[in-house]
Amino acid sequence: MSTSRRKSKLLNAGYSDEDIASFDRSTCMEMWAELITRGVDQPLPATPQPAVYDVELERESLKWEQQKHEAEMRLKERELALKEDELQVSRKLKRMSWNIKNNNLEVD
Repeated sequence: MSTSRRKSKLLNAGYSDEDIASFDRSTCMEMWAELITRGVDQPLPATPQPAVYDVELERESLKWEQQKHEAEMRLKERELALKEDELQVSRKLKRMSWNIKNNNLEVD
């Protein structure tokens, strides 16, 4: 850090212009080191900014979520109907197979 910048930091820390003007480079460094060891030159904590709440954006987001949920429900209903159809076909095939076996046994 340059001497002029260090003097500026000392000024911000509360030293007077007259005192700082009389400091040479080594004195500035010593004073600056002292401030650092005391923790005076710590950055101020950032103040949290309030969250910006966009009502219209939230409304659109909720609408999209609802549409997504409805589409997922329609897909699940179609998948369930397809499984039911497959079960019915499977049952019919088993009955037909059973009937064929029973009819063959009766014929023999």
